[in-house]
Amino acid sequence: MTLHDLVRTACLALLLLVHSGCDKSSPESFRPDEDVARAALVTALDAWKSGQPKPVPIKDRKPPINIVDKVWESKAKLKDYSIESVAETDTTKTFTVKLTLEKALAPQSVLYVVVGKSPVWVFREEDYKTGGGM
Repeated sequence: MTLHDLVRTACLALLLLVHSGCDKSSPESFRPDEDVARAALVTALDAWKSGQPKPVPIKDRKPPINIVDKVWESKAKLKDYSIESVAETDTTKTFTVKLTLEKALAPQSVLYVVVGKSPVWVFREEDYKTGGGM
């Protein structure tokens, strides 16, 4: 298990504890504002598009951003993206993003889940679901 996997697992475990009622905070207190969530997603995707070889925490931002994306981690290269829509749950903002990867035959529609206030976590949907069965 890599350090990245350990950090992701620890974060998801914390989120599960909050969801299970071990915290007096409401679930909504972990949902970022739309402008913060969108800025975190754009920052992450811009880093990928500019050639960042894998997702790494972006600590010099307020709030800091953590990114979990197995496709990016697998060394895929992002040529372009466009944010198509946004939705929300009690705890997250979910963005539909059209990604154009190098060597891909066509753009693909991907969901990104953004959760947390500080740090803000940007997850590819399948990584969010796999990390804690949420």
